[in-house]
Amino acid sequence: MALSNRAQQRVEQKTGLKVDPKLVVASYILQLQRHELEQAIEQELNDNPALERLEIDDEPTTDPQLLKKIAQLKERPQYEDLEAPPESAPTSDGAVEWVDFVPAPASLHDYLLAQMLALAPDEDRDIVGHVVDCVGETGYLDMPVEEIAHTAGADLDRIRELVKLLQTCNPPGVGAHDLRECLDIQLRESPDPMEMLALRIVRDHWEHLIQRNPHPIARRYKLSVSTVESAFAKIAELSPYPGEAFLSERGAHTSSSAPSVEPDVRFVQSEAGITIEIRGCDPAEFIVNPWYREQYRKSKSHPHAVPEDERRHLKEYVGRAMHFIKGIHQRRLTLRKLAQRLLEVQYGFIATGSYRFLKPMTRVQLARDVGLHESTVSRATMNKFVQLANGETIPFEVFFKPALRVQKMIEEILQTENPNKPLSDREIAERLKAQGLEVARRTVNKYREQIRLLSSHRRRTA
Repeated sequence: MALSNRAQQRVEQKTGLKVDPKLVVASYILQLQRHELEQAIEQELNDNPALERLEIDDEPTTDPQLLKKIAQLKERPQYEDLEAPPESAPTSDGAVEWVDFVPAPASLHDYLLAQMLALAPDEDRDIVGHVVDCVGETGYLDMPVEEIAHTAGADLDRIRELVKLLQTCNPPGVGAHDLRECLDIQLRESPDPMEMLALRIVRDHWEHLIQRNPHPIARRYKLSVSTVESAFAKIAELSPYPGEAFLSERGAHTSSSAPSVEPDVRFVQSEAGITIEIRGCDPAEFIVNPWYREQYRKSKSHPHAVPEDERRHLKEYVGRAMHFIKGIHQRRLTLRKLAQRLLEVQYGFIATGSYRFLKPMTRVQLARDVGLHESTVSRATMNKFVQLANGETIPFEVFFKPALRVQKMIEEILQTENPNKPLSDREIAERLKAQGLEVARRTVNKYREQIRLLSSHRRRTA
């Protein structure tokens, strides 16, 4: 099926609004990874006779050849010369962006952010972004509320309230710090008597639940063992990983990924400083086929001289080619705009790759800074990679995960410790404080366990 048709079929009809086809295709192209875009290009070139890709000549060009090519470029009409479908008006005044009605592949972050922005007060918009960005892929919070408050520069009580609000969102159980709290969240609002018993077991009889021992609980509440076992079964039906469905969907979406990671954006260190390179195809490589372009103009200037079915054919395929080329152009512009802002805010991290320089940042903040909608930023960064100036390639996601900074800094500290005298969690916390990051000892312990690093005693004996 043609690219533009596939993209438009993804549009969810909302109160009868008609979406600009150009924006639909641009949004679809924006969310593609680099190798996926190449596949989409090949498909569109096969499906659309009005789209052509210029041949790239890798041989050195002589001066006469260069002058000839420049002259040809001046004479060759570009896709902008053709009459394009009407575009939506600028949205800097807060008006509706049509592209927001184009659904992207399911993302737990976007799903939660949409719910939280609808529930939370407007003044908490930036803080909401910090809270949602602290939710890991499985649906659990990666950071204690104290650390979220610290990185967000917000009041601790307000963060606690937003976490409570997060825990009311779908999927059920999201926003928990551990399995016990995850199960608690899924049970706490249920009026069902069996689920109320299950909640009591989770809260007050956790050890018996883990051991699958119903007898002490049955004696405590004067219930039959079978009743308690039924409550155990009810608990077993709950989801231990609320974000699991989004993980599997993303896995399906990326199952055809290229064997090696290819960055869509490169930060290149040079004598002039750090420059930005957007990888992938250039819109200048594509043109509307000259014959189609000329016939399309004739059909517009002399419509009665061209049969109706031919006019429809020309309009469809030339329009698709124009939308496709403009979509590639818009993709590059968007990625460059985001990269420029990241370079301004995260220069130290981009230049060195050291996570001690990674500053807390949310997609909401980035979208506001560059004048784009949050959904556009999400599409542009989802499942894409960035190459830092030191050559390291990382997911875009790293810029929006505050917990990752702490984890990486702990790893860096432990890589330089004396193996004969390993650092305790308290000593690690002190070193983090000296580097400008104040965290509690128990927070160090939690992150160390998350990244599967042994305790100081076990590191000494390992």
